[in-house]
Amino acid sequence: MVEDATLKVGLTARPTKAWAQRFRMVLALLDRSSGEWDAISLRADAITVTNLREGSEEKLRHMLESIVTEVQGGHVEDAGPRDQEREKLRARDQRMTEAFRRATAVE
Repeated sequence: MVEDATLKVGLTARPTKAWAQRFRMVLALLDRSSGEWDAISLRADAITVTNLREGSEEKLRHMLESIVTEVQGGHVEDAGPRDQEREKLRARDQRMTEAFRRATAVE
């Protein structure tokens, strides 16, 4: 949801410390906004992007999906069986959320 040029993407569950740390590392490597948004942050319940400029939605969505995909891939390798299942469910939920958002954006 975007309000006052700030995007807030809710998370289905609180990320583990390892997941959050990996998210921040991957974000530092991939975030090249070129002035299309100011900052991306991860909190306990959401990913927040501030000062989002109109027209940058597709680029930001792709970057966030890339970050989450990279984080999920790296985190699942190190996780135990229960964590792996939880991460698979989170990834599934993320894919469905993004598909829903794309469908509603077209209408």
